[in-house]
Amino acid sequence: MPAEVAARYSDALATDAAAAKRAKRLAALKQRIETTLPQRTVAYRVAWDGERVTGLDAFGQRVLGGYLGRVGGGDSGDSE
Repeated sequence: MPAEVAARYSDALATDAAAAKRAKRLAALKQRIETTLPQRTVAYRVAWDGERVTGLDAFGQRVLGGYLGRVGGGDSGDSE
């Protein structure tokens, strides 16, 4: 993805005056969520193939599997 396009979607890559502050606040929020709710967070990777974001299918399947496990549509491994 060209840098100027990536900068539209990532505060870490943006060049405006407030970008660094936004990036720092987002990093702090992510850390707080990961620390407070580690069982509810999932690390995942995506990539840019020159035309689109790839890797979201696997992430979507994890989210769907977790949801279905909680509402009784699948086996989440949790027993109640």
